[in-house]
Amino acid sequence: MINIPVGSYWDRPSLVWGLASGEGESKTILSPLGPEIQTFRQLGERELSLLFSARPAPSVASMAPCVERLGELLRDHADEIKESIRLATGFNHEDTLDVFEATLDLIERFEAPSPALDSGYVTADRHIRLERVPVGLIGAILPQNAFLILGVTCYLYAYATGNRVILRSPTGCARTAGILGRLLLEAGFPGDSFSIVVTDSEDFMSGFLEASDPRLLHFMGSSQRGPAILSRCFEAGCSALIDGEGNAWMYVDRDQDPVEAARRAWSGAIRYNGQTCTSVNGVFVHPEIDIQFRTALRFMASETRSNMDGSGVGPLFTPEQATFYEQVVAESNGRMGRTGLVNGCLFPPTLVEDPDLDSDLVVKGLFAPAMWMRTGDFEEFAAAWSGNRYPLCAAVCSDSISPEDAARRLRGASRIVMNGDPSQEDPMEPWGGYPPCGVNPVGSWGEKYIRTIQIDGTV
Repeated sequence: MINIPVGSYWDRPSLVWGLASGEGESKTILSPLGPEIQTFRQLGERELSLLFSARPAPSVASMAPCVERLGELLRDHADEIKESIRLATGFNHEDTLDVFEATLDLIERFEAPSPALDSGYVTADRHIRLERVPVGLIGAILPQNAFLILGVTCYLYAYATGNRVILRSPTGCARTAGILGRLLLEAGFPGDSFSIVVTDSEDFMSGFLEASDPRLLHFMGSSQRGPAILSRCFEAGCSALIDGEGNAWMYVDRDQDPVEAARRAWSGAIRYNGQTCTSVNGVFVHPEIDIQFRTALRFMASETRSNMDGSGVGPLFTPEQATFYEQVVAESNGRMGRTGLVNGCLFPPTLVEDPDLDSDLVVKGLFAPAMWMRTGDFEEFAAAWSGNRYPLCAAVCSDSISPEDAARRLRGASRIVMNGDPSQEDPMEPWGGYPPCGVNPVGSWGEKYIRTIQIDGTV
C-alpha cells in the first residue's frame, strides 16, 4: 500500500520525469464530503523548469507487460484508490465503483494503436503518401470528476504513439495523482515518458506554452475556460484539443414508453452527481406522452435524496458551485420540484419544468444533479438545439427518427446517443470536442496524439 495516510502531509506527491517533486507552496485540500484529504506541496520554480525542459522522445517498447502489471496493481490497491476517488469527487459508492471498474476495463481491453496509414496518391511522376508521427509533448489538463480513468487513458495512448506526457492533476485529486504516478513506475513504465504533477494552473499553462518541444495541450474541464485556452494556444503556436463539460439534451418521442423514458432521463441527470460532460441537462418530450412523462419524473424527483453517506446523490465539489447553480435554476423562471435545500456542497436533485429557452439553464446547462423539461416535438427540439452554447452531446429516444436524420438536424453535436442514456460511456469509445475549435473531430484516442503529414516525392 502507499504509506501516506489520508489527511497527512505528503510533501512530494508529484513526479517530474520519474523524480518525486514538491518544493513549492503548501496546500491543504478538503473533500466535498468534508474532511481533509491531504496536505502537500506544489512544484517549485526549479521543478517547473525541469518539467518543461527539452528532452528526447521516449523509446516505446512492448507495452503489454506494463499494462497488465498496472491492472494488477490497481486491483491490489483497490480499496485505497476507491477511497481516494470518493474523497476527491463526493460520488456515491456505486458511482465510485463504476469509475474504478471502467479504468480496469480500459486496461484489460487496451491495444496500442497501429501507426500505419494506407492512403496515398500516385501520378506518373509523383508519389504522395501520408505518414503518422508523434506530436512530441502532450500536456493533459485533467478534470476532477474523472481524473483516474482519463489520466490512464491519456497516458497509455500518448505514450503508445511515441510521445512524452504530462498529466496535470486538479488540486482536489492530488492524492489520486500521487498514487497513480507511483503505480505507473512500479508497473514498469519508464519514468522519462511521463510526469504527473499538482501545481498552479497558470504556472502550468505558462510553462507549457513556452516549452521549446513540439507540443499539444489537451484541456478537459470547464466550458467557460475553453475559448481563452484555445486563444492562448493559437498565439503560442501550440496545438490544442478542447473538451468542456457540454450541455447534453434529450428528445423523447411519442413512440416511447413515458415511464421508462423518464427513468432513463432522470438516471442520466443524477449519475456522478450530474457532473459529467454527458449528463442529461434538459429534455424535450413529445406532447402526446407529456403528461405521463411529467408525472413519472415528478415522482422520481420527489423520491431522490442527496447525502454524504454514499447511498444517494452526493455533493458538488464546492459550496460556491452549489450556490451558483441554485441561482442559475432560479433565474430560469421554471417551476422547480425537489426534496431538500442547498446545504454547503449538497445540491438536492432538482426538476425544473418549462424554463425560459433563453435562460442560462437551457443555453449553457449546469454541472449539478438537476434537469429541465419542456413539451415539444422533434422539430421544436431541433430548432431549440441551435441555441445550445455547448452542443457536445444529444440523446434521441425514438423508433422513427433515423440516426442520419438526427445527425443532419443536430448540427455541432459530436456525440448522438440513440435510445440510450448519454451519461453511460464506454471507456474505449471515441471522443470529440467542440466544433468551434476546428481541431478536435471525433476520433479514436490514438489518433488524437499523432500528426499526419504528407510526404511528396517523385516516383
